[in-house]
Amino acid sequence: MTPTLPEIVRKLRELEAKATPGPWTASPPEAANPSVWGGDGFDLLETSADGVADFQNGHDPALIAAMRNALPQLLEAADALLIRLPEVKEAMRRCEELLDALSQPGLVEEGGSA
Repeated sequence: MTPTLPEIVRKLRELEAKATPGPWTASPPEAANPSVWGGDGFDLLETSADGVADFQNGHDPALIAAMRNALPQLLEAADALLIRLPEVKEAMRRCEELLDALSQPGLVEEGGSA
């Protein structure tokens, strides 16, 4: 069964809390021995000449795999939100107009009734 988006986010947050702090920096893909460094310059992944990856923090591989597996669903969710963004912005604009109109002097009579 495919996990739900809230389940994916919860799992990613758990893994992120245990992983090497970011931001991470990666060497260019064409590098002879690709590497990844943590935000403090700490080498969290280095690939040897024979292609073996050595992780300094055992939680990092789980985070990398989970992020890769979650990416399609996260991108779908982002697309769905972006599609609705103009509609949400318009609704917010209308609410602001209504609040402005309601705050005009004399709109509400003494005693709280209009």
